[in-house]
Amino acid sequence: MAGQTGDQRSRVDGETSKPERATLFRRKAEARETRFEGKGKARRWRRRAEGAEIQKSSFFIIKAGLKRAVAQGVKLGRPKIDSVTERKVRKQLAKGIGILKVAKSLGIGTGTVQRIANELR
Repeated sequence: MAGQTGDQRSRVDGETSKPERATLFRRKAEARETRFEGKGKARRWRRRAEGAEIQKSSFFIIKAGLKRAVAQGVKLGRPKIDSVTERKVRKQLAKGIGILKVAKSLGIGTGTVQRIANELR
């Protein structure tokens, strides 16, 4: 054993050399990363697919419920303002009062007043 280097001695003892150990370690690390990445990606894709299925099924459930409600005579959407309020809006706009002031004085939204103002034009 005299005159042998450390690498040669370790081979005699049944161990691997430093470069071989580094290669083995690198291979094990790559295998470990690949193994965990594969599981993580598979889990991620599975979750995405499940989410898409849930979203798709809930969409059809909602659509069916809306159809049923319309068939029963339920009116969908925001309620319309009454004709008295609409007349007040038209009068105030005709006087030249601004949209914001009209909306605030009658307690309605500016979008509603704008819609009525556009109808007047």
